[in-house]
Amino acid sequence: MLIILSILFPVLAGIILYIRNVHKEQEGHGLYTAALLITDALAVLAVLFSGPVTLFRLSDMVTISFSFDRIGVWFLAAVLILYTCVLFYSFVYMRIEERDSSFFAFYFISLGALIAVCSSANLVTIYFAFEITTLSTVPLVLHEQTKAAVAAGLKYLFYSIGGALLGLLGSVVFIHRQVCGRGARRALAQPQLEPARLSPPRPLPPRGWSPWLARQVVCPRSLKLGQETLG
Repeated sequence: MLIILSILFPVLAGIILYIRNVHKEQEGHGLYTAALLITDALAVLAVLFSGPVTLFRLSDMVTISFSFDRIGVWFLAAVLILYTCVLFYSFVYMRIEERDSSFFAFYFISLGALIAVCSSANLVTIYFAFEITTLSTVPLVLHEQTKAAVAAGLKYLFYSIGGALLGLLGSVVFIHRQVCGRGARRALAQPQLEPARLSPPRPLPPRGWSPWLARQVVCPRSLKLGQETLG
């Protein structure tokens, strides 16, 4: 559960700090730094000690699950380093900006979403985590609320959602091929049934024969049993 905790902690920290609306600069910087360092520590602990986690299942083949692999660890390291540098740079940059509490709130929410992307165990989880990342970073682009910022935000939203939809299409094709391939492998693994052997029609007994002899002609198994009995 360390993976889930490392994802949810920065999200909750950003929401709580936004609701608290810290006005003192030194106090705010201390709280933001503490929240980031705790997030970094939780992410490192999740990489070292956490195993695969399945949050819930959409179907037998589609799950929302998290697990760190080698590529995900490298991406996570890049995210943590970049977000740490951005935080300390933003302390100076946000002195001349307004609405700094909303900026840091979406900053932490997007960090949690990116940790979810890095720890995604399948393509469906990556898609949902990437969409959350897109929605949580759009307010950062729109922070200045100017015409240029709005235009840039809409363009960013269009490109991000369009790319995510293409990724979702690839996921659907991949899962479809996996399901069809598994069904074909199961069909090939089953023993093939031999075609029914058709025997030629048996001749009807002549009219003069006794009913007992007619039954023996129609049912050769009984004839064989009778021969074994007489023998």
